[in-house]
Amino acid sequence: MAAATSVVNAPEESNNPPVKAFPPSLWADMSFSFDNQVLEKFAETVEPLKEEVRSMVMAKDTKPIDKMILIDTLERLGVAYHFEKEIEDQIEQIFKFHANDLEDGNYDLFTTAL
Repeated sequence: MAAATSVVNAPEESNNPPVKAFPPSLWADMSFSFDNQVLEKFAETVEPLKEEVRSMVMAKDTKPIDKMILIDTLERLGVAYHFEKEIEDQIEQIFKFHANDLEDGNYDLFTTAL
């Protein structure tokens, strides 16, 4: 009989994905942890990359379809939660300022699906 998993509720203001609580392993009681120095090094490496992606999402000179493809890619990679506010702002701008393109039929099925 498979053990059920449950989702541990994180605070609403947290910028982290939900954490699942899994039952203990049947195989062994193994623990894994990173050294704090390694975690700090990863954080130092990730922050500039996050800022680069944030600037790509917020770029004004990008075509709406390219921006939607970028947002879709971030969602599929599972990292969009880092950029929720920026993504919401960009989607709002795309639909607000490009509504006339929708009426003119300038979007194909792929663009509409995005």
